[in-house]
Amino acid sequence: MVVINRLKNLQIRNATGPTRLQDGGGLSLRVRKGGSKAWVFTYRWNDKRPEVGLGAWPTVSLAMAREKAEQARTWLAATPKRDPRIEWERIAKADRVDSRSILFGEFAEAYIRDRAQGWKHPDHERQWRGSLKRHAKVIWGTPINEVNSSDILNCLKPVWYEIPTTAKRVLGRLELIFDAAKAEGCVDGNNPATWRGNLQSSLPIIKRQEKHHAAIELDDIQDFWSWLQSTQATSALCMRFLLLTATRSGEARGARWEEIDMDGAIWTIPSERTKNGEMHRIPLSKAAIEVLELSRDLSGSTVFPSPITFGAMTDKSLQKLCRKSGFQNRDGKPITPHGCRAAFRTWAENHTDEDTAERALGHRRSKLVRSYARGDKLEKRRELMQHWSKYVCGGQ
Repeated sequence: MVVINRLKNLQIRNATGPTRLQDGGGLSLRVRKGGSKAWVFTYRWNDKRPEVGLGAWPTVSLAMAREKAEQARTWLAATPKRDPRIEWERIAKADRVDSRSILFGEFAEAYIRDRAQGWKHPDHERQWRGSLKRHAKVIWGTPINEVNSSDILNCLKPVWYEIPTTAKRVLGRLELIFDAAKAEGCVDGNNPATWRGNLQSSLPIIKRQEKHHAAIELDDIQDFWSWLQSTQATSALCMRFLLLTATRSGEARGARWEEIDMDGAIWTIPSERTKNGEMHRIPLSKAAIEVLELSRDLSGSTVFPSPITFGAMTDKSLQKLCRKSGFQNRDGKPITPHGCRAAFRTWAENHTDEDTAERALGHRRSKLVRSYARGDKLEKRRELMQHWSKYVCGGQ
């Protein structure tokens, strides 16, 4: 009589190799010298003794391995006999077919949901989902394994000429999704969203036209500051702070009191809130401190809260404020919040060295430079920002 189910979990856990532990009935655990452990099922077929791997322990537990071994013994005892290796291959093939029948939209949703956990900003998930639902809607309900390059072209052509930046962004997202689908066995053959050697022959290369944010003229800075002082809106306070610190809109709007050291006059933006993923310390001028004092009475942990949500205000609030001010750039376009950084950078060219100006803006330097120059020139930047605030406030 064949004795089965000999092994205990503790025995398996403590086993060291090289050795093979027998559970009986053809099931054994192979233990290698390095410590890895894998289940093996051995059986007799046509005067041979083939072995089939059942998976690594502990991913495949003792109970799961026994269940697989019992299924194999059932196949071998059937009339006619069935080869366990062939049966498992047939099941695996059926599983692959099932996985390939998943709709593109279902796979895309799962991909976005899984990857969003590692994305820097929650807005990225909304942007991915929105752009794909809008521009890939023609394939949203199509089985992902049936989507071909022609389908991808149908998604891209309506926006390739009108909104090339959006089209290229959507193409990049589609390529990543189909790469993941191939890796998971849901797609056979080549990636239909690949550009080189595939879509490249059907879509012309559109040269990117750089668009700069409309920047306020330096001669208008002091008049703009006076206008901001006359405006009671919280957005105007935030804009004054942004102008004095030369930061990005999102950094200023998302400023929290816990980031501000009023005594040390330093604002520390954590890495998760900066564009380059590095912590950025900003020395605060006296004028910037005064703006913060004015916002102390506002409720919440956000320095410049939205009057509606009491969380961070939207970028549209500052955009609307800039348009309302009536100030324009040299081309007659309404100024933008980000354009204030350009104005600071233009002014800084005549008042400091390039490295200090770039550090003040929080720009990422090359890896080689960062490996040697590890300071942030805080005190030199403090002097620079104080000088800038005097210019902005009309005290030069």
